[in-house]
Amino acid sequence: MNPQAFTENYNNRNPMITYNETDEKDLELISGMWKKLIHHLESQSKYFPIDYQNLIFEKRKEQLKNIAKSGKLRLDIVKNGETYLGYSISSIVDEKGFIDSLYVDRKYRNEGIGNKLMNRALNWMELHNVSDFEILVSYGNEDALKFYEKFEFYPKHLILKKK
Repeated sequence: MNPQAFTENYNNRNPMITYNETDEKDLELISGMWKKLIHHLESQSKYFPIDYQNLIFEKRKEQLKNIAKSGKLRLDIVKNGETYLGYSISSIVDEKGFIDSLYVDRKYRNEGIGNKLMNRALNWMELHNVSDFEILVSYGNEDALKFYEKFEFYPKHLILKKK
């Protein structure tokens, strides 16, 4: 993993939580967390759970590598020792910033990890002069909307799909 990491105390607890910045070369490290996220989205999907069952990490990894070829891709991974707690994937394509994926293990939610991941992603985008930001939120995952509103992200479109 890229040595661009910093360590900070996690809510005055020991051991330490680390936030590591890397890129597409370390995508395999988040495979298990990505699968947990997809399972969560599948369980929340009212109309299209089968779509999530058909998602394969290897295909998503290749999509993200292709994004990295045409733009910039950043991966932030959060660990407690050897335990992975969460991640965010951010990208910049054609001067537009995307939060491609964000996950925090259920046991560590509401502890500030998601906020820190979002701030790291947004700061990185702002350093690259991005002023147009987007996040795709799956229908049924409305709890995520409340989280993203804290960062001034609001619904703009609702895309409907025929079942």
